[in-house]
Amino acid sequence: AGNTTDSDDFVLRVDTSIPTTTAAITGQTTSDTTPILSGTLSADLTNGEYLVVTVNGKTYTSETGGAVVVDPNHNTWYVQIPDGDALAASSYSVTAQVKSSAGNGNTTGTTTGSLT
Repeated sequence: AGNTTDSDDFVLRVDTSIPTTTAAITGQTTSDTTPILSGTLSADLTNGEYLVVTVNGKTYTSETGGAVVVDPNHNTWYVQIPDGDALAASSYSVTAQVKSSAGNGNTTGTTTGSLT
């Protein structure tokens, strides 16, 4: 048909911001194969920020419907390892990272805990 029309202008914003809030992890030794992992945040999560916790190759988040629970009144967080991801007796490295709504992450908190 060969018809052409002008399109409306639009604005494309690229978000490269990195959250300033950091996460810390409480180390632990336990015999529980589905432990509750916990830690603290240096400040409130704002503007769509969320927490990502990784253990044994599995990632859990505080995004809507995620397994990580953040308590904004106390700047703490926790996640219980689900039965389907139960851990065997070993040492595990756990990481926690705050990400922006665009998925940009800041420094990662790391700790190692034992399951005996």
